[in-house]
Amino acid sequence: MRERMWLRATCAAVLLLAASDLASAQDNMLVRNSGAFRVQIGINGDGSPEYVDCGRLNLYKTETGREWRLEDTCDQLIDVMLPPIVPTPTPQPTGGPITPTPTPKSTVSGECPDGFFQKVSNTQWTLSNVVLTQGKDHVWCADLPTTRSAFFEIGTTNKGNSSCSNVEMTAIAPTGLEYFSNGAQPGVPPFSSPGRWRVKLHLKEGCSRYDVNILYY
Repeated sequence: MRERMWLRATCAAVLLLAASDLASAQDNMLVRNSGAFRVQIGINGDGSPEYVDCGRLNLYKTETGREWRLEDTCDQLIDVMLPPIVPTPTPQPTGGPITPTPTPKSTVSGECPDGFFQKVSNTQWTLSNVVLTQGKDHVWCADLPTTRSAFFEIGTTNKGNSSCSNVEMTAIAPTGLEYFSNGAQPGVPPFSSPGRWRVKLHLKEGCSRYDVNILYY
């Protein structure tokens, strides 16, 4: 089963890269909104997440509008797309049932110190006119449902001059996987995953007033 899923994921990645190569000759990449694509590959010795650069997430201006493309991906991306295989213990364990000790869940205030996105429709969640404090992490949450789409979009709109600031965005999936972007109007197209998403913005310098939108098709 894993081999068949790996083959489907590989074929999809090849088709996506081939389509990007064919279109790149006539499309223009928006360098300001493009950058490295990072995936979490595990936990290091001190318990902190460990990441690896896995290609580039580039925004192109095409004849029909704007289009995100994931290019030059790495092998770790296939592991992220495939479900983990749970091994069957040998020999079968004996004895009575083992009751796990529950791990305390972070409170809503701890997970979402700046509140929640407002649901505008079944496909859109938004924050309007948020003001960022320079040097501070701002974190909002959105509880997203199940969808058939493989990707969705999280984007920002700079309410001041479109080139006057540098903001870092980190979108954190319910699984803990992180997607990073930075610039005057950062944005990412994560893999769809139902559950509580956290969106962190960090203003390094410049204009501070933004709109933030989640388009979840």
